[in-house]
Amino acid sequence: MARVGLVGFACGVILLYSLAVLPPLHWLMSATLILFVAILLVRPPLFRAVAVLLAGGIVGLAWATMQADGRQQSVLPPALEGQELDVSGYLCDVPSGGSFGSVRFGFCVTQWHLPEGGNTYPSDELPDQLRLAWYGDEVTNTPGHRMTLTVVLKRPHGAVNPKGFRYESWLYRKGFGATGTVRELSRADHLECPLRCRYHRWRGELVDAASDRLSDARHFPLITSLMMGYRGHMQPEHWDVLKATGTIHLVAISGLHLGLIAAGAGFLCRRLLLCLPERQVSPATLRVLVFLVVASASVGYALVAGFSVPTRRALIMVIIAGWVLVGARQTGVFTGLLAALVLVLLSDSFSPLDQGFWLSFGAVTVLVMLFALRVGRAGWLAGLCLAQMAVFAGLWPILSSLGQPQPVIGLVANLFAIPWVSLVVMPLLALGAFTLVFLPAGDALVIGVLDGVFGVLWQGLSWLASVDAVLTAPGPFQIVGVSLVVLMALLVPFGGFRKASTCVVSLWIAMVVFRGNEMGQPNETVTHPEIWVWDVGQGLSVMLREQDQVLVYDTGPAL
Repeated sequence: MARVGLVGFACGVILLYSLAVLPPLHWLMSATLILFVAILLVRPPLFRAVAVLLAGGIVGLAWATMQADGRQQSVLPPALEGQELDVSGYLCDVPSGGSFGSVRFGFCVTQWHLPEGGNTYPSDELPDQLRLAWYGDEVTNTPGHRMTLTVVLKRPHGAVNPKGFRYESWLYRKGFGATGTVRELSRADHLECPLRCRYHRWRGELVDAASDRLSDARHFPLITSLMMGYRGHMQPEHWDVLKATGTIHLVAISGLHLGLIAAGAGFLCRRLLLCLPERQVSPATLRVLVFLVVASASVGYALVAGFSVPTRRALIMVIIAGWVLVGARQTGVFTGLLAALVLVLLSDSFSPLDQGFWLSFGAVTVLVMLFALRVGRAGWLAGLCLAQMAVFAGLWPILSSLGQPQPVIGLVANLFAIPWVSLVVMPLLALGAFTLVFLPAGDALVIGVLDGVFGVLWQGLSWLASVDAVLTAPGPFQIVGVSLVVLMALLVPFGGFRKASTCVVSLWIAMVVFRGNEMGQPNETVTHPEIWVWDVGQGLSVMLREQDQVLVYDTGPAL
């Protein structure tokens, strides 16, 4: 029943983001009380399970509603838009370069200095995080940490994009209650610096120090991305290659990176403890000590990487996985996965707004299902290939629903990149970080080694990105059907079924290759003519739709 309730809680949190308005909290509280009474009175197990599931769902919906309501309340009041306001606080991320020579950063407000007559707003109704841009000749990436600013703000606003990046949704997800520009800036080192402020100051100093010492490296942006999760030095050509090869996850500190750090720390700790006499360390104590070392190493790396939302999500999943291993056979892997899901939603109820939430839990679920049925049956090479095929097939419907195409070349790119990053890049990166800390004279050696291993990675990805192997976009039913067939072929332990599945998938691929665009879906019919205009600030495209006909007007780049 506890598992049923946890499943209901997760479904309730996720359900909120399919609703147009927030449900009234008093209705949810009343429904929860009614369901708890039903749980106590109902005797049949099936009806009790349904009541527990519904009660968990409503509790999850109420939790997410409370969090969303609080965030919606802490938005800049309309009356303060366009005014020059003074605010005091500290940087809550590392400043990065923006357009037109600007510097952009997040600012955590500790005090609002409102003009006379503006003190009628309670402090909890004013935003505590601002997204600011600083323009001018005196702009620098190191403006100070604690500051008093004169700013001009506006409420969060951004273009509506049905499929791609939505700036306003991103601002809401990050908790920014206003955006604006900096008119005046002055350091305010006398301001109190709480624990969160000290953490951001420490990480900012760490990023600056590492950037200064590694700036001579050819692959400096990639090195800082994987070493400390700072992607401010990444250029558009980097993102183009990573997107074309489906390897953006390599530079977003996620379960892969934390899992590698945890695995390396656990391996070293276990080897050292096994060197002790047998009677000094029992098997149970050995598992607990290894878990503590793994958890400490994971938390340390997460803090270095900025403790962002994806990093915190991955940290919870790694710690839960370690807890499952410590419990040996007493806890099932799916129970651990469910616990990780609930803890992620408890710690951050806005997680379902992230594409990474769906991709990470989707990938882990597929891998758990795959290897739970194949324990001890596959070597490392076969296991790697099976894992990549399973993740590719399992995430394809998710990516399609999120409006992201699944590059065919991504399967090959990940088969190359993930082992290289796991077995070569991350161990040398960790060793290089320790060398920078304890051997200041070793910068040249570290840069040479890291440039070598990152050079191999980048050359391979760049070559794969240049390969023209784009799959004709199939329809949703084809995507789901092919994904199910592939997953069933990998999971069902029957040789005949696998052979039949292989034939079906091969036939489908052959039809896609030889029929080309004929496999594409027909245009959706619209009842009324539509005009769509895309204006990205540097170009304009127009699409006209009438019935099932589509006309696209795009002048292309200026010559």
